[in-house]
Amino acid sequence: MLDPDALFKVIQENPERFMAALQDASEIAERLTQERTMEALFEAPLTAKMQDWRAIDGDVDAPITIFMYTDFQCPYCARGYQTMQQVKALYGAKVRFVLKHLPLDFHDSAMSAATIFEAINMQSSIEAYQWHNIVFENQAGLNTPDYGVSWMLEMAGAVGADVDRVMSDMGSKSIEARIAADLDEAARLNFSGTPGFLINGIPLNGAYPIDAFASIIDRHLSNID
Repeated sequence: MLDPDALFKVIQENPERFMAALQDASEIAERLTQERTMEALFEAPLTAKMQDWRAIDGDVDAPITIFMYTDFQCPYCARGYQTMQQVKALYGAKVRFVLKHLPLDFHDSAMSAATIFEAINMQSSIEAYQWHNIVFENQAGLNTPDYGVSWMLEMAGAVGADVDRVMSDMGSKSIEARIAADLDEAARLNFSGTPGFLINGIPLNGAYPIDAFASIIDRHLSNID
């Protein structure tokens, strides 16, 4: 039987080795927990609604769907956008992207951005994603609330949308209901911050690097093949 006093003496004499071993054990335990969680999710993936009116970026018949729960003013979402560009370049027609809205209360322009995206989507999903790309590549334009809305509307015109119609549709009950439904779904999926991603039912909550997405996508594709 191990003598507690002897063990305590060893720890006192080797504190750095003990702390390193403890850190290693903690990391191993965390990795095993993550792996078990991931295995459970592949067995029972989460679900998100795909309505007919959703703006889809990519091949509508792609085997991989990434739902993106986004706040246009969130700097981490801008990083997530860059990663999605990498995913698009790497996987091409194998992946389609579907934006959903999770505007955070402390971002003054986030809700307006969500409503403008959906108002543009009522005219053209292609123009909606062109606008989406401009906003994330020039995110500083959102940081002054009054100017931010004007700038976003100007960018709506730049991608070819009818700005008068966009302004009219922004206040519609249908767009309000769309965003409210996205917020409810994000809460159900435990996406409390942004960005959140659902990759064929596998969640990633945060601005993960491309490798994290690739490991999930590759596994899905191997199962499909």
